[in-house]
Amino acid sequence: NQMKLVKYLLLTNVFLFTMLYTGYGQSRKSLEKKIKYHERKIRLTTRLLKQTRKKKEVTYNQYLLLDKEVKTRSELLQSLKKEIEFLNGKIRENQDLVSCLNDDLTQLRQQYAKLIYFAWKYHSPYQQIMFVLAADDFNQAFMRMKYIQQLTDYRKRQVEAIAAIMAVLNTKVQALQDKRLQKQQVLGKISNEKQLLAQAKQQQQQTLEKLKKKEASLRSQYKKERAAANRLKKRIAALIA
Repeated sequence: NQMKLVKYLLLTNVFLFTMLYTGYGQSRKSLEKKIKYHERKIRLTTRLLKQTRKKKEVTYNQYLLLDKEVKTRSELLQSLKKEIEFLNGKIRENQDLVSCLNDDLTQLRQQYAKLIYFAWKYHSPYQQIMFVLAADDFNQAFMRMKYIQQLTDYRKRQVEAIAAIMAVLNTKVQALQDKRLQKQQVLGKISNEKQLLAQAKQQQQQTLEKLKKKEASLRSQYKKERAAANRLKKRIAALIA
């Protein structure tokens, strides 16, 4: 009876050991499989994290470049606005000059009109002689003769003076208009460039914010996977112990 009891106990112990060993082996394999799964996810997360960091760095550099371009355009706009203000001052000065020249031109036209009337009134030699003889004294008669001789040349010079003043006026006005139009066109072009660059900068900023959030999410995921893998390793160590 004692021998049977000993055999029974031995068989029972062997059975229990086998069951425990089998259960231990299955638990360890299952835990190791889970560890490999988490390690694969860790490698994938690490690769995505590196790609995201690299893309974030490129995006940030592009953002800085666009920011610099926007600031450059702003400086150009300020400089151009100052040039336009200076040009407006010059335009006002030239407009005052044009006003003065118009007054002079009006006087010249009035004088020219009087000369035309005088030439019409004393156009014949007889009328010119009568004009000279009607003088009060010899000096006045001499001056009238000299005046009649110089009348033709003087009228010609007046016409030339009027034409020259008109040419100056037209040139001044046209030059100022062309220059102001050119400045306004450049101002509009730079304003459009600044607007487009600002929009591109805003898009880059939005992309940068998204990449930052993605990087933070990947870091969090990496920590969770690493923590899960470490817990599984500790469980295996406990089973072995």
